[in-house]
Order: sequence, then structure tokens, then C-alpha cells
Amino acid sequence: MRKYDNTFGLISGNDYYENDEYIWMCLAWGNAICRVSKKSGRAEVVSQYPNTACGKHNLSGSIQVVDDQVVFCPFSADYIAICNMIGRNVRYIKLKKKFAVSGVNYSSDGKFFNSFRFGRYVYLFGWTYPAIVEINMDTLNVNYIDEWVEEVVRKKGFEPSNSYFNEGGAIIDERVYLPMGCLSALFSFDLNRRKGEIIEIKETEGGFWGLTRCGANMWLTGVNGGIYKYDIENRKIDSLEAPINVSYRAPVVCNNNKLFFFAEGTKSFFYDADRGEWEESNRINNIIHSGNFLTTVKYEKNLLKFVTKRTREWYSFHMEQKLVEKETYFLEDDDFLQKCWKSRCEDVNRKMYFVNEREIGLDEFISCLTNS
Repeated sequence: MRKYDNTFGLISGNDYYENDEYIWMCLAWGNAICRVSKKSGRAEVVSQYPNTACGKHNLSGSIQVVDDQVVFCPFSADYIAICNMIGRNVRYIKLKKKFAVSGVNYSSDGKFFNSFRFGRYVYLFGWTYPAIVEINMDTLNVNYIDEWVEEVVRKKGFEPSNSYFNEGGAIIDERVYLPMGCLSALFSFDLNRRKGEIIEIKETEGGFWGLTRCGANMWLTGVNGGIYKYDIENRKIDSLEAPINVSYRAPVVCNNNKLFFFAEGTKSFFYDADRGEWEESNRINNIIHSGNFLTTVKYEKNLLKFVTKRTREWYSFHMEQKLVEKETYFLEDDDFLQKCWKSRCEDVNRKMYFVNEREIGLDEFISCLTNS
């Protein structure tokens, strides 16, 4: 593991794409699209969002890749960013302005989180943004699909929600299935016809936070807690007894039909879908604590990979040996770092947050104050 003592420059993102040499991400805590050398651990700023503060956080949610193009799904950003990894140039496409729809609270700082690729198209599914955005990756034309919004408003039966489509999803027979936060329902989107269908699930109360497919079933987590196994063919749902009743994020499918369940500020667990058995992930839970919950979580090549929120550390958990490896990646552009953290430390509440959560080191924090 590389040693890097300056916590100021440690970096993380809400999602990332990696190949053999580099990691591509949008910073979670600042206005920068970065390329990171996996060999040296050093990051370089490739581009910054236009007309956007240096310290603006959570600009991008998920990432999709088509050929050499990385598409950054806009969360708090006002632009779709499309980065060419070879030329290292970024095209920014301004989003149309949208307004709140009755029953769902629109937030300009939470537009889209979920996205999927289908052939030569990328689809962005609105978190609070009342539309599905279709991007043609050959022409970069953008299409806004919002016919489904009226039906959502009509069907809503409980208090206003903060989201249309939450985390995770599955593509089955050229349809995307998504968890809905504002309804006790799934959303099925036909990728050929560009039409949506709301599949109401009346056996549960409230919406769903996460969805993933494992085997013949979908696995759902509830906004108000609860874990469910859903048979999509027969449209039958069963409730699981979770070790802790919290609002879990979208589970991650690991090897041998194992699912990894995690949530903010609490323990994580593995669930064996074949045996119906739970196992507490002690080695991972030793890393998780208040304020240091997991952000990006992925499974590939027998490794469960995750990034921590507060400490911005990158971990790989070896499923068979149950070993954990830690890595860090960093920026060394002092001028850029000063601008980012200075803008985030402008108000007293934010300053106290950094002190309490130790997101940056004391020396860097004092530097922000003395240079503000």
C-alpha cells in the first residue's frame, strides 16, 4: 500500500471506471473529472464542469462506458459530461431545466443517480429529475422521456417522496427494472419502445431503495427497511428476516449466489441465497463506523471492492481468503485543493462538520481557515 500522509488530496468518487492502467472518476468532493494512474496512485485533473464552483460536491452519480467514452450521470451537476479517454477531452451537454412535480420533491442537487447502457444508447433515470434521458452515443443527441410522470403522480398514495428511481436495477429481455422510491412499485422500461410500466407491489408499505438480480429472482430493499425476494415471472414477493432492520442500499451480487447487504452507519452482511443463511462481514465491519460508511461497492474477479466515505480509502476484499487490501489515490495540485476545500469551508456548520468527521487533516483545515 502506498503511504500518503496529506489527507487533503485523498480522492474518491460516487462511481468509477478502471482499465489496466487508469481509473476515471468525477471527484465526490470537488469539481474535477480525473484520471488516476493505478501504478503511481497520482491523479490528474482532466476537466472541470463549466459555471460550477470548485468545491461543488457530488456532481456525478453513476458512470457508463461506450467504447472510449465515459458518460458521467449528473447528480448535482447541470451538465451531462462525456469524456474521451484517448484524447482526454470532455464534452458538456446542458440539461433542460425541470421543476417539481406534485408528489415528488425536486432537488437540483439530486437529479440523476442511476444509469444503464443499452447498445449505442445510455439512459439516465431521474432521482428527483422528472424524466428519463436518452443519449445517442453516435450523435450525442439527447431525448427527454417523461410521459410516465403523470401516471406516477396519479398513483401516489402516501406522503411526498424524494425520489422516482433509486439505486440498482436489472436488464431482462431488453427491459430495465428499477426500484421506485415514490411508490410501492417497480418500474419496467422497454428499451426498444421507450415506454414504461409501473408494477405495483401491494404487499409492502413505502417505496424501494435498492434492486439487484441474483439467479431467477430480484432482491429489493425497502426505503423504510426490509429485504424482499421478488419472482418477476410470477410477480410474487417474499419478505426476508434481516439481521438489522435498516434501509439497506442495493445489494451487490458476489460469487456462488451470495449477496452483500450494506447501509450507512451500520453493519454489513453476506446472504447465501441458496442456503438462506446470513453471515456478518466482520473484516469489512471493522472498517465501517459513523461517518465512514461505504460509497461505491462493486464485485469483480472474486474481489468485493469498496470505497469509504470519510477516509476516502479504496479496499479489495478477497472472498475466499477473507483478506482485505487497502489502497489510496491522491491529487497533488495544491492550488486546486485549496480552492476546493476553501469553498467547502465557507460557513461555520461546514467547518464544524470537517472537524468532527475528520474529512481532512488538522494542518489542511487550519490552512483553509487562514487562507479564507
